[in-house]
Amino acid sequence: MTTRRTTMQETIDAARRPMTIEEERVYAKTNREWQPGRELGPQPILDSLVVKEWLDGAYSILVGCWVYQRRHSLDRDA
Repeated sequence: MTTRRTTMQETIDAARRPMTIEEERVYAKTNREWQPGRELGPQPILDSLVVKEWLDGAYSILVGCWVYQRRHSLDRDA
């Protein structure tokens, strides 16, 4: 699996921006297990959540697509 790394500027910018309504809907479908992105929502929203550091994303050659999991232990369903 290859994991996308965020830059320091992306991290700083993400801290300034709350989730949009669309991002909240997609985030609500996620958990701490790796899940295929095609089951969660549109790729641009998933990418935005990775940049904002709410999700980790990696390409899985076993599944053949990008997979995502919640990044924070202090997330909304913990």
